[in-house]
Amino acid sequence: MRVRYAVNVTDIDDKIIAKANEKGVVWLEIAKHYEKEFLEDMESLNVKPPNIVARISDFIPQAIHFVEGLLQRNLAYIVPSGSVYFDTRAYGRSGKFKPMQEDFSFVGDYSTELRQEKNYPADFALWKSAKPREPAWSVPFSPHPGRPGWHIECSTVASHFFGSSVDLHSGGIDLMFPHHENEESQCCALHGVDQWVKQWLHTGHLLAPDESKMSKSLKNSISIRDFLKKHSAMQFRMFCMMQYYRSHCALGEEELRAAHALISRLTGFLNLVEEYRRGTLEIRWFDEGRLRDAIIKTEESVDNSLADDFNFPQALYHISELVSFCHKQIEESRTKVSTLSPYEHSALFGAADFVQSFFDVFGLKLPTKKALATENRRAWNEEEVRSLEEVMDAVVQFRNVVRQTALGGLKKEPTLQTLQEESKKLLKDCDNFRDKLLKMGFRVKDHGKLSTWEKLLKNTSAVEVHKPARIKSKA
Repeated sequence: MRVRYAVNVTDIDDKIIAKANEKGVVWLEIAKHYEKEFLEDMESLNVKPPNIVARISDFIPQAIHFVEGLLQRNLAYIVPSGSVYFDTRAYGRSGKFKPMQEDFSFVGDYSTELRQEKNYPADFALWKSAKPREPAWSVPFSPHPGRPGWHIECSTVASHFFGSSVDLHSGGIDLMFPHHENEESQCCALHGVDQWVKQWLHTGHLLAPDESKMSKSLKNSISIRDFLKKHSAMQFRMFCMMQYYRSHCALGEEELRAAHALISRLTGFLNLVEEYRRGTLEIRWFDEGRLRDAIIKTEESVDNSLADDFNFPQALYHISELVSFCHKQIEESRTKVSTLSPYEHSALFGAADFVQSFFDVFGLKLPTKKALATENRRAWNEEEVRSLEEVMDAVVQFRNVVRQTALGGLKKEPTLQTLQEESKKLLKDCDNFRDKLLKMGFRVKDHGKLSTWEKLLKNTSAVEVHKPARIKSKA
């Protein structure tokens, strides 16, 4: 599917203008500063850049043409100040998101001055007559220079690139009304269509840990840059996937730990299968038929979940169930004998590939041993990663030898008490060595006679890696 994704950057806005006047700089300087910060923050969260980044300041002629079109259709009017308003009564079809109300309490965010110059309380500004120290452009329909209104910015840019129909338009739930309501009205009016946007997607708010609204005035907000000093982008992306996108969600430590634990569990499973693939882990038996059926069922369930209004929590639940099924099969294999080569159990590889590809598609690179460079957010080259793997493999192999020697000594009839004591001490030393590696960020896991290792996520404690993630079966 070819997707053309555009993002409109608002660089003409009352708050931007006020901040520029406060600092004594040009408004465009403030706008460019925050645009640069925004794009850098999105990159740090591994958010793919849009195909188009548009700024309304680059589309002033198009905005003027947009207003002229509505004036020509008698769907807008000019007031003495030179401002132009959309005539909601002449249009007659506003109210898709929120029915028109006679008390007009929903227009409370407009100043008294603006309310008085409008013909009708629900009307909204298309073009605003400029005040002193504001950016302004001359227009043919008014003797007073002015600038675009807020609602017309996105409409102008989107209409320029997509014309009279937009497949998907997204934004926060707070933008549904009046912003998106007014966008839809003025674009339907200009293009002469009943529906401009085919599908609207509105996301819930990210709340403070106490579930209050994040606000700078309340001093309970956190910047992306400050967040990433303590947590990883991957952890935040998993946290978001564990929420239903239309719902408000609290960014609390408990929720972040749950996301961390799920990443650790999934990564551990992929590392386990990779050890099996490399022949360093023995799995004696596997019910191939049941696992293939489970994979097919999971794929169908995940597809259905995503088709159900992007129900990611439900999709994660089904993937988690598949991983649990695989772990159960691996545990059962320890007590059974197989006549097949371990490399003939291809269904296990299929399950791991499905899990890996699902998260790859949605920009969440699980930190398996192959992805250490990504997990550490460092520019490791392939040689460095390969070297670390070789060192850790050697360390674990050495530990295996020591451990097996001690286990062998315990199984034999002891002839000397000191031999048994030494064996116990040796096993204790193995455990101590494992614990030291855990503190260094490497977890060693025993699987019968063999052991495997994995690199832990940043800021993961020994307690957290064993805590199961909470995955709900329904959003």
